[in-house]
Parts: sequence; structure tokens; C-alpha cells
Amino acid sequence: MPNGRDLVAAINANHHLMEVDNCPGVPVAFGKAIYGKVQDDDNGVKITKADMAQKIPEAVRVVGSNDQTAVWHFAMTPVHHFVVVPWYDGNVPEWVYTIWMAYENRYIVDDYVHGRSPAPAVEGTGYKEIWSKNNLSTMLEELLTQSAAWQNYFGTVGANQATQIEYYKYKMTSLSSAITNVQNYTGV
Repeated sequence: MPNGRDLVAAINANHHLMEVDNCPGVPVAFGKAIYGKVQDDDNGVKITKADMAQKIPEAVRVVGSNDQTAVWHFAMTPVHHFVVVPWYDGNVPEWVYTIWMAYENRYIVDDYVHGRSPAPAVEGTGYKEIWSKNNLSTMLEELLTQSAAWQNYFGTVGANQATQIEYYKYKMTSLSSAITNVQNYTGV
């Protein structure tokens, strides 16, 4: 039976996904790769510093079975986009998350995955295969409350401060179909 690590490996092996060079292109490409078609940003939920204690727990909550996954599109104000792919890790056992991003005119997804500057260093606040629910919650909270968080999580791209986060959770899909779709994704 396929698992989330197989999906992460398939994504990281797909050079069309790794070559995405702009942050709004990441949710478009990842949505199309995992589902086989472009997804719509419907029913977005906004999070601000004032309501984050209530809204962040819902933002990181997964509703699905252990053999499913999804793409979650996160958009910041000021503008930056990244995706979160939740998957069930039977070794833990719990839901975990993998994050991918690019930064317009600064780095591509492959640079993020490998921690090449100006992307953040691998592990720490940069790419890692597994983010826990607490890790992801902390990231969202820090982006709204700490001025240094923008560069900690997004790399040496200039100082900024998130004033709002909006997220879109695309539908759950089976891991096996997601893996097959990613392996067949040609960027077209």
C-alpha cells in the first residue's frame, strides 16, 4: 500500500514541479499534479493575529482517512504562496505535513527542497519531509506575530510581516491516485 513518503518522493522526483519558479505557480502546479486537473480556490478562510487562536487549529486539522492526502494552498498578505500536503505517517502514528514553495525571482521549488540560498536552510525552518501539527501551527502563528518570521520561513528575500493568511483546502484524494498523477505530471 502506498504511503505519504512515496508521494513526497514522487513530488521531489518530478522535475516539472521542482522547476516552478514563482510562488503563485506552486499551488496551481501542485494541485494539477496531485489531482490531475487545476483546483479552484473556493471557500478560503482568512486568519489574522486577532483570531489566530481560534482559526489556526482548524487550518491544520485533517479530515480524511489514513490512505488519503490533499493540497492546501496558503496565501499571505503581503503576497506569498506555499502549499502544504498532509499525509498520515503510520510510524508515528499521526497526520504530518510537507511544505513546498518557490519565491518569485529568488528561488525555485528545487532550491527550497535542497536549502540553496536564498531559500531557508533544510531542516530548521526550511524544507523537511515531516512537519508536525505543532510545527505548522507555530509557523502560521509566528508569521502573524514575529517580524523575523518572514525570512526565517521563506529565506533571505527581504523583511516583511504577514498581516493575514488565507488558506484553501482542496478535496481529499487517495494517495495511490495522487502518486500516479504526480508520476504522470508533465507540467502541461
